[in-house]
Formats: sequence, structure tokens, C-alpha cells
Amino acid sequence: MNISRTIFKEISQLRCQRHWPEVERFDARIARTSFATHAHEGFVIGIVLTGVQSFIHKGIDHAVPAGSITFLNPGELSSAGALQGHSVQYQTLHVPAQAMESIAPAGFRFPTPVLYNHSIARRLSEQLAILDATREKAVWHARLTEFLHQCTGLFISRETPEPEIEDARITAIRSYIEDNLVSSLELEALSQQIELSKFHFLRLFRAHVGVTPHVYIQARRTARAKMLLRQHSPAQVAALCGFVDQSHLTRWIRSCYGTTPSVYHKQFRSLSKLA
Repeated sequence: MNISRTIFKEISQLRCQRHWPEVERFDARIARTSFATHAHEGFVIGIVLTGVQSFIHKGIDHAVPAGSITFLNPGELSSAGALQGHSVQYQTLHVPAQAMESIAPAGFRFPTPVLYNHSIARRLSEQLAILDATREKAVWHARLTEFLHQCTGLFISRETPEPEIEDARITAIRSYIEDNLVSSLELEALSQQIELSKFHFLRLFRAHVGVTPHVYIQARRTARAKMLLRQHSPAQVAALCGFVDQSHLTRWIRSCYGTTPSVYHKQFRSLSKLA
């Protein structure tokens, strides 16, 4: 598809769900837009409807064609856009970790970031459309549960590889970063925390996390900010998360999640009163 010769209106929309605002739906139709490296606090299931998606997960770029499903576990970093020279249309469902508690075994994590299966992708997309159209609360929750059963069932019944064991030094530095997101967190100070040179720290961090410490810190700041926007104003959140000002926060929320702090804050707060 030659994007330069095609009239193409890019669309991206993040929507909190009426019956459970912490559950979110995202729809995108993009060609030139790409979303910055970011994290979600819960699970994310995505379905590529048309075109080819560039899906970067843990530093590995996957070319994901239509008829594929993508999976993210809580806290995992990713970025997405259209593969160069293509457009892509995709949809995602974001669910808090507690939504899985009665559905999957304790500690469940999706073992693979991409599943190429056109028939399953079509079925899940149809179920999402039905979920979107459901107005009655009890029925909506039942259909959400069924959708999640379908997704986890793709892996629970089969033998999955053991999860990778993270280097204890990286676990420690992740914890330190999380506790100090409002600080400047310079590379030298981080490397000193685990008694490594800047060069060796950078190499170790990237090998385990897939991105540089700078990219990781910005993704964690933005994810923290998005969570806090559910309860606090954009101006308050900018100060709480170490952003220069509210416009700086707005640029990052938009580049990561396709919405603005004000829109997300107002939408979540209004739906929370109805849920």
C-alpha cells in the first residue's frame, strides 16, 4: 500500500469502560503515527485487523500481520505503529491484573507476545464487538470473563516455557527506580547503586529489559502518571511524577497512550461515578 498516494485519516481512541473504568479499550488506524515505548499496569490483549503492525516488545521488533493477536503482561514495555510502508488497524483490551484472579492460575503470564492465528483473531474480535455493544452490567461482566477465558485458555492447557529469571541487580534497580521516579535518576547514580561501571550497567540493563534505562524511566513515569490521573488533576500529576510541567506530561501521555491527560482524567472520573 502506497501511503503517500492514499487519503488516509489516522484514528486512535482510548476509552474507559462504563461498567469497570479500569478496563480500557483502544482502537487505532494509523500509518505514520507510532506510539512511544510505554507500559501498562495490567494485561493487554491486542488484535490486528488489517495491514501490518510493528510491535516492539522487550527490544525485539515483530512484524505482526492482520489476523494476529498480541499479548502483554503487567509492567512489560512495548511500542507500536504501522510497519514502514504499510498502514495498520488494530484494537486492544486493557484489563487490571485482578481481572485474571478467578480465571487463570496464580502468577499467570502470557508466555508469548504474538500469536499468529487468523481464525482465533477473528473470533476474539467478534467477541470484543459484542462486549462493546453490551449495555447491561451483569451481562457485560460475564462476556468480559468469557473473553479472558478464551485468551488464557490458549496457553493454560499447553506446556509453556519457564519464565526467565531476572538478574537480582536488575530487580533491585527496577525497585529503586520505582521508588524515585520524581528524581532525576542519572545513569551514573543508577550504576553506583549496584556497583557497576556505567558501561557495564547499561549493557546489563538493556540485555534484561530490552531498552535503555532512560527509555525505561520515562515509560515508568508515564505509566505512573496515567494511573494517578484517575484520582488527581493533570497539574497535580505532572508535579507528582517528575514532569517539567503539564504540557510536558500531555506530550508524553499522548505519545504513549493516544489521549490527553485532561480527557483521560475527566472520562475516568465521570465513569467511576456510574460503575
